[in-house]
Amino acid sequence: MPEGQEVFQEYEGFRIRVLAMPEYSPHPPNIPYGYVGYVARPEADIRFAEQKVQFAHPVEGTHPAGLNVQHL
Repeated sequence: MPEGQEVFQEYEGFRIRVLAMPEYSPHPPNIPYGYVGYVARPEADIRFAEQKVQFAHPVEGTHPAGLNVQHL
């Protein structure tokens, strides 16, 4: 995924949006990346927190376990 480019994908009736971010910039090859994103229904108004589930993976750290879209 090119730096700073968002990716939209639909899966099982949900829209998934992800943005990758490098640890620092400008950067040499092979540096760590993190990402932020959310999962929502395609018709959801994402300005309202109850209509999306946000997730993130910081450059250093672990992915949050148990991403749950049960109430969307």
